[in-house]
Amino acid sequence: FVSFLKITRPGDLPRLDELSMSTPVFLFSAMLTLSIGVVFGVMPALHGLGFNLPLTLKEENSRGITAGSKRQRLRNLLVVSEVALAVVLLAAAGLLVRSFQRLRSVDPGFNGSNVLVLPIFLDNNVYNSGTKTRAYYDQLTQELSVLPGVVSVGGATALPASPLGPDFDRPIWAEGTLPPPGGANRADVRMVTPEYFRTLGISLLQGRAFSTQDRPDSPRVMIINQSLADRVWPGLDPVGKHLVVDYSRAGTYPYEVVGVVNDIRFYGLRSNPRPEVYFPHAQRSYLILNMAVRTSVDPRGLIPQVRRAVLEVDPLQPAQSYVLLEDLLAATVARDRFAMLLLTSFAITALLLAALGIFGLLSSTVTQRTHEIGIRMALGAQPRDIFKLVVGQGMVLTLAGVGVGLAASFTLTRFLESLLFGVSATDPVTFAGVAVLLAAVALLACYLPARRATKVDPMVALRYE
Repeated sequence: FVSFLKITRPGDLPRLDELSMSTPVFLFSAMLTLSIGVVFGVMPALHGLGFNLPLTLKEENSRGITAGSKRQRLRNLLVVSEVALAVVLLAAAGLLVRSFQRLRSVDPGFNGSNVLVLPIFLDNNVYNSGTKTRAYYDQLTQELSVLPGVVSVGGATALPASPLGPDFDRPIWAEGTLPPPGGANRADVRMVTPEYFRTLGISLLQGRAFSTQDRPDSPRVMIINQSLADRVWPGLDPVGKHLVVDYSRAGTYPYEVVGVVNDIRFYGLRSNPRPEVYFPHAQRSYLILNMAVRTSVDPRGLIPQVRRAVLEVDPLQPAQSYVLLEDLLAATVARDRFAMLLLTSFAITALLLAALGIFGLLSSTVTQRTHEIGIRMALGAQPRDIFKLVVGQGMVLTLAGVGVGLAASFTLTRFLESLLFGVSATDPVTFAGVAVLLAAVALLACYLPARRATKVDPMVALRYE
């Protein structure tokens, strides 16, 4: 299980790499398992000590059913319960699988493949002016761009799905209108370098992207996303219009909108697009930038070269980390993946136990009813009739368990609604698939005992006492 946790890596489990199986935990688990086995092994033995001999002999003389009716009903009830539990777990697992598939098919609005992310946190004592900060990032961008296999290099104060970097929002309003009361109309603010949109595969829908001409002494410009354009200027072309952003201490200024880009799901695949404004980093030079390097090869192989390039620019300013953007995006659905895999493993285990229960019950029943089967075959029953008889008994129990399980699932799966995405907690496709799967597995479990029953020799069975 520890290995399972490390492979699935649930996003909200801290210090996972330090997790290991200690000797006390192993001994406790072993003793608990042994104790359960002893308890459930002793119970039938204690029950056998108080058996009623005359009643047992009377039941043994009954050729049709050698086991007591109460015992048989208990066995049937256990099998039905196993099937019902398997249905509930399979329904829950099926919903999570369909939900995860829907989640993974969501378009985040950017292309995270083959992108290496390296957060840079410059020392404000050394880089104590915008001129120094811009010079550093210009040189770093140039050094990274000439590396073999690098397609483009861009940077932003905060990257999608990344937990590092300044992430904030500010009140905004169209020039010539009144500010919203209480700063209600807000947009997320990012400072980006000219190649940022190209590096992340964000599409320019209108206008132009930033360029090296957008410097501190040039007119103040911005790029907005489609959501913000639709909110401030619905149905109009926002390019060329001016938007005011409230920076409080820095004051409020109008910025010319020079472009519109597509919406992105900044906080992961489950998040909804939010209004965003982008400023050229040259005009607002933050010390912190998340550099993104798009490559034509596996980015992992370029990490040593990228690390050397960073240290060549300034050996005292190393990157905080080197991580793939697609890994950051995958981490936003780590909880969903973990819940799906964990519940699916439980569901598969329950399904196997249900199949073994059906197989064991029918095998025991065939052995107990050997004499009865022999009589039926002596009276003219065909092997297919015996096959149907045995399979029918197993399928009746299976259908009863499926019915109980589906009824329970309609209630219990509602507790999974917070984990589901794009799928109803009572999704009929999932429930129908579970019922069909259980029926197919039950038929397989019934096949071997039913086939063995058709091989009974009537002459041998009739001599059986």
